[in-house]
Amino acid sequence: MKKIDTANILLNENAYFYKAKKRVSKANVLTLFREARDDKEAKRSYDSIIRQSLFEGGQEIAKYSLDIFDFDQKPSFLREAQDLWETKTAFLLLLEYRDYLVVFRKNISGVKTLKAIAELIDYNVLANFYINDKSKFEKIISSSLNTADNAVQTKTSEAVDLQGVMTRFGASKQVLSALRLDNEGDKATVSLNTSRVNALKLRQDFDEVLFWAIKMCNLITAAIANNKMHRFIAGFAGPIDFEKEIKSLTPKYLMFRFSPLFEQLENGLIQRVYRLVENEKQEEINIIEEITPFISLITLSKKNEVRYTGSDVTVHINKKTMTIHCESFKDIYIVVQDNSIRLSEYLNTRSDYLITFEQPEYAYTHHKIFKDHKLLNDLDVFLETFIPEPLLQNVVSEKGIGYTTTSTTFSPNSIFGVMDTALANKQCVICDDMGVEWGDFISIHNNEIAFYHCKYNDNALSASDLQEVFGQAQKNLGYLELNDEMVEYRRRRWSSKYRLNGIQTRIKRIRRCANPARPLPSVKETIYKASASGNLKRSVFAVINFLSKAELTASLTRLKNGERFEEKGVTLQILWFVNAVLSSANEIGVEFRVICRP
Repeated sequence: MKKIDTANILLNENAYFYKAKKRVSKANVLTLFREARDDKEAKRSYDSIIRQSLFEGGQEIAKYSLDIFDFDQKPSFLREAQDLWETKTAFLLLLEYRDYLVVFRKNISGVKTLKAIAELIDYNVLANFYINDKSKFEKIISSSLNTADNAVQTKTSEAVDLQGVMTRFGASKQVLSALRLDNEGDKATVSLNTSRVNALKLRQDFDEVLFWAIKMCNLITAAIANNKMHRFIAGFAGPIDFEKEIKSLTPKYLMFRFSPLFEQLENGLIQRVYRLVENEKQEEINIIEEITPFISLITLSKKNEVRYTGSDVTVHINKKTMTIHCESFKDIYIVVQDNSIRLSEYLNTRSDYLITFEQPEYAYTHHKIFKDHKLLNDLDVFLETFIPEPLLQNVVSEKGIGYTTTSTTFSPNSIFGVMDTALANKQCVICDDMGVEWGDFISIHNNEIAFYHCKYNDNALSASDLQEVFGQAQKNLGYLELNDEMVEYRRRRWSSKYRLNGIQTRIKRIRRCANPARPLPSVKETIYKASASGNLKRSVFAVINFLSKAELTASLTRLKNGERFEEKGVTLQILWFVNAVLSSANEIGVEFRVICRP
């Protein structure tokens, strides 16, 4: 058996930090090493180092254990191994310092005992321990608590320092996933859902890296004692006590977040995906086909106090966490950087899903329950988004009916007719409806360019209709940068008359402009002047008849008071849909409003 020469080892300052649940024993270390080798069907290659003392100034300050082993595996480019095997080397390094356990690893998986002896560092502590008065926030990766289809689920922001640059609007609806910080040249990335800290340095000597890990542990200890949230971090959603709050919460929706899986596919980090079939035979499968049925929002139903189900998925409420089980995933394995793991285990380990509750300000992700501490406290601000329009109370259709070849105006009892009247004082108004539209109506007035998206429903408040109109509004945010090329692209449509249900009317697409004798050049000039203004204002409006501001105000009040009522689900979705568009619009400096019944 070969001896390990630690003086010949170079490591990255890249490790996982845990709080030890109990004193780590020699038996614990041996079990972890054996599990890692068994997972690779490997044999011992070197004599393991077991709880070796680390000294500073002649005194023992920590203990470390190290195992290095070789294992063979089939090359990823072969279907069957034949006589070709790749030999790889793995290492597992454990550092015991005070009540911390720090793990360095390469080509390692399958150390289940780790969960029995250690737990992740608290989210609040990880989010703050590396921050000081001079820290610069270079990069933030965050995920949304919003399950709306039109919501941006994951967002990455980068700058020399995001403080003062990154908009704070909607931050309370975002959960931090990772931070990259610059402390006067010392840069590090902190991954909050995995307790991983990665200093952006080249490989260092073995002992030097261990002392770096001890320094990180001391910073974590100081952050626990300080117990303060940095003012910049405090604006984001904060975790709450799981065991205390879960008893009063009812899971309602589940959304898988497969984007990390897609990223690993894009980067070539997933080498294989297979299903175990009869006689433990591995059958190659298409992972995209397997997960596509689960991309949409899943509605959960209660089975008992700790189990909720929907679309072949079961959500389990455990003592301190929530986990999922999917029958369709149970025999699917993915091979990530030479490590084979069940798909359900992969999703649970990373917490790559969002679970929301009937209580709208709460959501589960990153192994924690988070609370949007502003959602129900800012209802007055939220309601300012809604503009009451009395004329919408009398509409009977979206575009109107009874048109003939001589019609020159929209039906007054339609949403189009109401908007045509409401926009009568604008300098320039265009009806862009039909086909790939930018907006049902576009108005340009002085330094404002506005898009209007209309939707009619003659029934009760509809979540699907809300999703359609808000999704359309979000999708077309990018078209607000009108220019000559875009106008030329629309030349034929805007120069024509409106056609509806096969009837060619005499309703002009360009409803109003500064020079009716030369409508298209006039529109181009008005757009140019507005776009060139240093005070350009860009606005998007959703115009709907099936929502009353007064009724919404009453429903939101009942929601805030924790009452049960028939429209609770739809009210929740309005909160999510509208907040999703508000957040996206705010990111690019666009005002978003909803015009509805009083």
